[in-house]
Amino acid sequence: MTEPKYIKFVENGLSKTGKTRRWIVYTKDGSDMLGEIQWLGSWRCYVFYAFNCYFEQQCLRDIATFVECQTRLHKVASLNQKETIEKEKKPQ
Repeated sequence: MTEPKYIKFVENGLSKTGKTRRWIVYTKDGSDMLGEIQWLGSWRCYVFYAFNCYFEQQCLRDIATFVECQTRLHKVASLNQKETIEKEKKPQ
């Protein structure tokens, strides 16, 4: 992912379950908090929860790209973890 032009993503720890990560989205200079990116289990992907904000197309693209990347990374990590557990269960 290329560096966003107007915004930045700052990791904000893990979810309450401890299974997924969270990020706060700020303006590039850090003066305004725009929203939060978090896992939405019922949709099975990361989503952007916006506070009272306005966005132009480039900011929305940057947010969409970030959310897509993080969802892919999470799903790959989950799949790898499941494969590891399955391998450990198999008798040798």
